[in-house]
Amino acid sequence: MRTFRNLCLAIAMLSGLAMTPLPAAALTQQQWTNVCTNLWGLRSGANPGDINGAGYGMDNGNAVPMNCFQPAPANWDALLNGTITLIKGFPNSGGRYLLIVSGCPGLAPDYPGAFPKCNHVNGAVQFATPLTMANYTVPQLINWVNATLP
Repeated sequence: MRTFRNLCLAIAMLSGLAMTPLPAAALTQQQWTNVCTNLWGLRSGANPGDINGAGYGMDNGNAVPMNCFQPAPANWDALLNGTITLIKGFPNSGGRYLLIVSGCPGLAPDYPGAFPKCNHVNGAVQFATPLTMANYTVPQLINWVNATLP
């Protein structure tokens, strides 16, 4: 009887662990903290220095500064994929550059499966792809973002 009770307790504890959201797999804690505290976002630009327009806040709409020191949201990898897929899906995106910009808080969850939109970039371009997006697949751009974020 006691063995059965211990087994039930062990199963209950393990199932609780299975339901705990895991942090983003491709993002380190330092990268998440940088993204979150600098309000880094993604946008496509006509040139590598183009900040005129909207972007997508990779902070995922975080409004609590202390969350920048917690693990990244569990769905961050999926949102990165959805955002880059969305950006590449816009007409004429092939001739544009993927940019990582600062001052782009995600405020408007306009597109399901993507980072929230920021209506105006208030910072500067931090990083830009060397070539236009026509030269990259979605997975290559995801890898570029993950490899580029300090």
